[in-house]
Amino acid sequence: MASLRARSRADGSPSWSVVYRHGGRQRSTTFDTEPNARRFLHDADKYGVDVALEILAKHQQADAEGSTVRTVADQCAAHTAALSGITIGTRRKYERLTRLIGSTPLGAMPLDTVTREDIARWIRDQEAAGLSGKTIRDRQAFLSAAFVRAVDDELMTRNPARGAKIGKTERREPVFLTREEFGAILAAAPPEWHPFLITLVGTGLRFGEATALQVGDVFWSDDLAHSPHMIRVARGWVFTAGAGTLIGAPKTSNGRRAIGIGADVGAVLAPLTAGRPSDAWLFTIDGDYIKPTRAGDVWRAAVAASGIKKRPRLHDCRHSHASWMMARNYPLNDLSRRLGHASIKVTADTYGHLAHDAQTRAAALAYMGLEAPAAIEA
Repeated sequence: MASLRARSRADGSPSWSVVYRHGGRQRSTTFDTEPNARRFLHDADKYGVDVALEILAKHQQADAEGSTVRTVADQCAAHTAALSGITIGTRRKYERLTRLIGSTPLGAMPLDTVTREDIARWIRDQEAAGLSGKTIRDRQAFLSAAFVRAVDDELMTRNPARGAKIGKTERREPVFLTREEFGAILAAAPPEWHPFLITLVGTGLRFGEATALQVGDVFWSDDLAHSPHMIRVARGWVFTAGAGTLIGAPKTSNGRRAIGIGADVGAVLAPLTAGRPSDAWLFTIDGDYIKPTRAGDVWRAAVAASGIKKRPRLHDCRHSHASWMMARNYPLNDLSRRLGHASIKVTADTYGHLAHDAQTRAAALAYMGLEAPAAIEA
């Protein structure tokens, strides 16, 4: 642990020394101001002396060049504050990313001293912490956008985060449940949760979409032979860590949609809509809309009690719905629209391998009658 000591120079002026061990010896660094000394003390205790000395050298470089010392964290905060046309949820997300970056050595560095190696080390630290490639790419994209603004404002000469290489990590594969497996989970879940779980697996809705449904979003058909019962997806909850729960638009531009529901889903929804006001939440537990933490706890307990070997997440209800539709030869284009995917590429990448009929036809068409030549005997 480093320590701070106030001292007086021979001329009577004050100074502050941070005492620490480095290279097996006790050393100290002296500062003219207490805030600078405390900043170095903080960095030494949080990141280690080597990193603290590197950050200090960058601040001294900025001072020598006469630069205004704006840190990376300062720039991220300024960038977020200057953005317009973004949702409250997105702004809260960027504010959270600013705090995360500010808690790292990179966040404490003067803006115009950051190098590509600093960015690479920041990325390596996140990879070592086990973060996914997607999470790191999201953070790098935000940081790069903040640096672009700094370049435009002539606070930096170039963007050191542009083109940074991020390693790929294995994506968690979807878990596809059979109807029997889902039935076992449903039987183990509390009865008051059954309508919600059946709707998830029977429609493929995202959790944030299903929990944001209101009674008026269910449309009952008078002529099922020509028009099915429908659910309108017009909004979704945004669950952001540290920012609370916010209502907003669906996740993608294609998220606003209407989807047909089967008789099984209709049967469990009918009692939830009868005689209730159109703006009431469709699904409630204890009089309030369903929260993700509680739903996750209920789902995991039901999975554990069901006796099945698979360990699906609640989101795998959506994947299972897609797999059941694909098994019935539901067209991929239509499935993409039903799920509200941003593009059919997302649908194809996630579920294309389930198109058994299409693959069978492709295999038959691909057969060209080719045969390997007979081996020539010596």
